[in-house]
Amino acid sequence: MQLARSDSLIATQEAEEEDSTLERATAVALIIDVVKKELLLIRRADDPRDPWSGHMALPGGRRDPLDVNLMVTACRESLEEVGVQLSPEDCFGALPRLKTYAAKPSMNLSVRPFIFHLEEKKKVIINHEVSEYYWVPLEHFAPERIETFTKEIGSSLLTFPSWVYQERRIWGLTQRIIQDYMQRCGGQPRS
Repeated sequence: MQLARSDSLIATQEAEEEDSTLERATAVALIIDVVKKELLLIRRADDPRDPWSGHMALPGGRRDPLDVNLMVTACRESLEEVGVQLSPEDCFGALPRLKTYAAKPSMNLSVRPFIFHLEEKKKVIINHEVSEYYWVPLEHFAPERIETFTKEIGSSLLTFPSWVYQERRIWGLTQRIIQDYMQRCGGQPRS
């Protein structure tokens, strides 16, 4: 069973060429069990030095100087954070780059999401950067399940779209990436 491919996905090679010159580049992996139609999400460990401490997220991180491209970064970070070995053959495509907006502009990053389709769920072994993991059914990310919440950032009260799964709020960059994936690919299997 395969999830529907969208013409609006970016080919992996095109994404690699686009990302090759970026500084502060990061990659995340949307790891999808295509049989059970579930997405792997993590809850970042609590760390006062991490501006995204405790947030729900996708496995991923900053590009290492030894990473030949950002797909390699996504694969390496997935192995480090959740013990899931990904390969280029598992990569379904990439989504357009997104930028983070942190309180300190020096913390802003450019994030490339890569989509990995797995025919069977892999065993997850979390490291110290992750406190929990969840396999979330793709149907949970339906547009009608989006709710808004207000958060104080700096001296402003801002409203954000989000989903809540098992009392964990999925918002911000992670919510934007998942919503983009769902809009482009529909999250629906195709025979």
